[in-house]
Amino acid sequence: MELSFSALGALLRETLRDPQAAARRVMAVDLPDGARWQALALVVVLSVLLVQVAMMLTAGPEVMGGVWRSALLQGGVLVVTVLAVHHIGRGFGGTGTLRDAVILVAWLQFVTLCFQVAQIFVLLIAPPLASLVAIASIAVFLWLLVSFVQALHGFRSRGLVLLGLVVSFFALAFALSLVLAVLGFEVPGGFDDV
Repeated sequence: MELSFSALGALLRETLRDPQAAARRVMAVDLPDGARWQALALVVVLSVLLVQVAMMLTAGPEVMGGVWRSALLQGGVLVVTVLAVHHIGRGFGGTGTLRDAVILVAWLQFVTLCFQVAQIFVLLIAPPLASLVAIASIAVFLWLLVSFVQALHGFRSRGLVLLGLVVSFFALAFALSLVLAVLGFEVPGGFDDV
């Protein structure tokens, strides 16, 4: 697969039209494992930069900051997503590999970045419509995630994949809250704050 703007644009259009076929094309790219992880790191950097641009446009440069924290958080979320997509999918009988999970999550984040760019553009020309782009990007993200997991692991039912993702999300969130509680972190906004 060639990495020109026209090739990426064609793959982006195919991703929105037929996400499973696009996922198979992405997985078929002959990249070494290190390059797949580098692609994931690259989309983290681009995502953080776009968030900084959006913050500068909406709240001004004085609110910018926390770039490293944002990059670590974004990178951590994507790595957890890769591991969850791979291990939980395999736990349910899927056949996907970790290396393919890495490149699919990187591509999914790239598609999300395209929606971020669109949202910034809409924010500049018609600010009230920017929230509609954000809602559309969340819906497309979920649809693509389900389709990519289905293509990665060879699952047949999108409904079961969606159910598995929802249950896994809540289980991971619960496990994370327990770990944070054991480590002594307090969740803001609890009943004690009222």
